[in-house]
Amino acid sequence: KKGDDFVHNKPRAVAPLERIAPPDRDSRLWSGYHIHGMPFDFAETSRGCTLPCSFCSITQMYGRNFRSYAMERVLDDLQRACSQGTKEIFFTDDNINLQPGHLEALCEGMVNRGLHKGVGYSTQASVTGLHRNLSVIESMAEAGFELVFLGIENVSKRNLRRYKKGDIVDMTKEVIRELHRNHIMIMGGFVLGAPEDTEQD
Repeated sequence: KKGDDFVHNKPRAVAPLERIAPPDRDSRLWSGYHIHGMPFDFAETSRGCTLPCSFCSITQMYGRNFRSYAMERVLDDLQRACSQGTKEIFFTDDNINLQPGHLEALCEGMVNRGLHKGVGYSTQASVTGLHRNLSVIESMAEAGFELVFLGIENVSKRNLRRYKKGDIVDMTKEVIRELHRNHIMIMGGFVLGAPEDTEQD
């Protein structure tokens, strides 16, 4: 603020992920975070998203880009979390399955390192990303994924166009069936109450 006026700085470039240190999991003041009675923690494998969804804040924060950490760094970080007794980990990625092969490589690395034993994982994921390669859901189940927060958003084709999601209703049904088949729980995200919605909608 300058005097009575607000000055908007130009957007800064996003920080290269190579410059971001892994979390120092020993520096917490309190280590009692639990979910469902289990010691709980977070992890991150990537940042950003390139999709145009009209309701999302991520592209306002980072711009429309996607960056992923080196997989060895991610797996080392998961190993540290697990070694401290963590039993549940949520991946905070904005779109963990945006880049083809990324989620598959993560699952493979987790299994190869034994990080799937005695630990449960959850993440948020896009319908289109999972639908592009439904076989990754089987890999997720093998790697210990127990829950997916799925961006279902709406079942109205009109609203899905408005939200710039595309016609994903049939894809959503297929993805849900495959997640259920692999015993992965689904938490569905919905955007309700569009201006044109009727009582029937």
